[in-house]
Amino acid sequence: MTRVAFTPEEDDEIFLGLKEGNLKSLIESGDPPPAESVFHQMLQAIDYLAVNGIVHRDLKPENILYITISQPDNQYLFQLGDFGLCNLAAIAASTVGTPLYTAPEMFQREKGCLVALCHDVVSA
Repeated sequence: MTRVAFTPEEDDEIFLGLKEGNLKSLIESGDPPPAESVFHQMLQAIDYLAVNGIVHRDLKPENILYITISQPDNQYLFQLGDFGLCNLAAIAASTVGTPLYTAPEMFQREKGCLVALCHDVVSA
């Protein structure tokens, strides 16, 4: 993996290439992937974000993208997408994201309390 130093500017845009679909559509197709594969890959992604002090804040099946890497046994490479609500954990103080996938603690916390990195883990 190549590490690239990136300092975002106000008008910078980041694009993610198109994938075959998302986890929700894969499940709805009637051919769901093994849960351990999805969990393992998503926990790796969440760990990477956490180590770098970032919270995704909208982790849900629609934001887990995939490509098929092996046919005919349908092995998938999952990637976390839609970083529109992500923020640095140290300054993320608002409750955002899809309520169904939001950590219960987020609804009970005091105003101004910082968002914990565990928010993404609960969503997974």
